[in-house]
Amino acid sequence: MKKALFIILVITFSSLSFGQEVKTFSFDLGYGVNGYNMNSINDFYIDSFAATPENDYLREYVRKGQYFRIGVNYTPISWLDVGFYGGYQFSSLTSAPWKDYYDSDLGETVYNKGNFELRTEATSVGINSTLYLSELINSKDAVQNKFHYGIELNGGVSFSKVSVFHSTKTFMAFHRNDIYTSQDFHGQLGLKLEYDFTQQPIFTTLGLRAGYQFLKSGVVRDAAGQDWLVNDKHLINLDFSGFYFGVYLKIGK
Repeated sequence: MKKALFIILVITFSSLSFGQEVKTFSFDLGYGVNGYNMNSINDFYIDSFAATPENDYLREYVRKGQYFRIGVNYTPISWLDVGFYGGYQFSSLTSAPWKDYYDSDLGETVYNKGNFELRTEATSVGINSTLYLSELINSKDAVQNKFHYGIELNGGVSFSKVSVFHSTKTFMAFHRNDIYTSQDFHGQLGLKLEYDFTQQPIFTTLGLRAGYQFLKSGVVRDAAGQDWLVNDKHLINLDFSGFYFGVYLKIGK
């Protein structure tokens, strides 16, 4: 993924002089759903700990998450957008487990209701680029055409985090929040479809985007730099890699 990003960026930047000059600026806001491949958490944390009968905190897996994105773009020629992006994605599994404790003073079992949440997050920043095949194929009509399609390639750095929050509100109340983080490469390769609702004096565009995201961390660590080790034998990493789909609104001039 890193090599592909480098090669495509070199090709696009070295070819700027061959396109129709446009020179526009725009920004876009988007929302989407990303599929994840969280085998480490699902197999070694949920199956081996959170979903066991003695704990019974969770009964489902981390499989997908929501994604929010903002981008700032510059269009030097009709068939190329380049710029910067920022994104935030997360998934959350929650439950309200009941635990029972024997109170020797009361001489009976007391039931204690709690709150439990397993949350995975990633905040990413980097460089985005879109190669508009529609403008390359129909270069003479690029300015008048309202429908656009192309290939997007994004690459940058991501700050990944997983947190486990557990609290109880009644007898033997307690509060615990464990946080583990990692810093990793983030990349996306996909397709974009756009339609211009207006083109003058500003253009407003509604778009669809779909593709594959690569974002896999090393072993996550706590604030003291200690690896997250489940049951004293399973090291945990985060894998946000998977297919994504989303919509966005782009405004520019």
